[in-house]
Amino acid sequence: MRSCSRFTGALIGFAALGGILASAGDARLPRTPLSLSALSTLPADARALPLQLPFARGACFVVTQGNQGGYSHHERSNRYAWDFAMPTGTPIAAAAAGRVVPVPKVYEGIGKSVVLDHGGGLYTLYAHLSRVRVRPGERVGAGQIIAASGRDTGVAPHLHFGAMTLLPSLTSLPARLADSAAPDGVPKQGERVCARGAAASQPSDTPVTADAFIGQGILLKTAPPAHALVMGKSYKVAGVSARPFGAVFYQVRSLAGLIYTNNAVYSDARGRFSFEAETPLGKPGEPVQQVIFSDLARQGTAVSTVVLVER
Repeated sequence: MRSCSRFTGALIGFAALGGILASAGDARLPRTPLSLSALSTLPADARALPLQLPFARGACFVVTQGNQGGYSHHERSNRYAWDFAMPTGTPIAAAAAGRVVPVPKVYEGIGKSVVLDHGGGLYTLYAHLSRVRVRPGERVGAGQIIAASGRDTGVAPHLHFGAMTLLPSLTSLPARLADSAAPDGVPKQGERVCARGAAASQPSDTPVTADAFIGQGILLKTAPPAHALVMGKSYKVAGVSARPFGAVFYQVRSLAGLIYTNNAVYSDARGRFSFEAETPLGKPGEPVQQVIFSDLARQGTAVSTVVLVER
């Protein structure tokens, strides 16, 4: 890691550059920044999320493994998932409106996959795909075709689908499928199910959790999105610092550590702070990291990996 003095010099330089860019680009920023309440309560259930069956309207398939399935659905990451038998290449649809986010590393070993963020810490997973038609950061509507089904070595062609949370770690959640004929909305193993159309849903972005930067002495009340920063927008960031009258820094960095944007503000006598975070200018689709800290000597780890998107 760079020495503190070298980093401080770089920080001052980037802060000055950021001020110039902000002055030149203020006209592009909305007058009212996007304000998201930091996620303070982690979801334990996804049954309130309106979900449809994850394939095209009118298509019918058989559930080959349901919730708590004895073959492989018995781990924290998949206990509430479903497997639907279908030919390779079957169009796969978004179960609800959402934003495409990077696939967690725990799922990188099961072939091509898509994860959608539906807001409030709720996500859906679509796995064992042959083709992916969307990119991280992209918004999708309920029922939109996002991929084609596939198969992995040693298993029959099928789609693995389920609701989950990624916070603080990947956990499968109970969910209902609105167009399932099952009274409880939970298709059972051996049941033939038919998609009847898109469920109504309002897309939103999951914010950074309230305690994401607690190791740096920061507790958030209002936070930026956890997965996608939209270029041309700004975000309200507010919370409490463990250092009253101290500087609070919010940075967006490249994965190589280059500081794309730096915001700094002083907290008040009770440690409270609030500011408007500028959206960095970068390459659409580029993975970046966010970090918030109050002590240059204790920056901690950038815990939120996000992508820059155009909208």
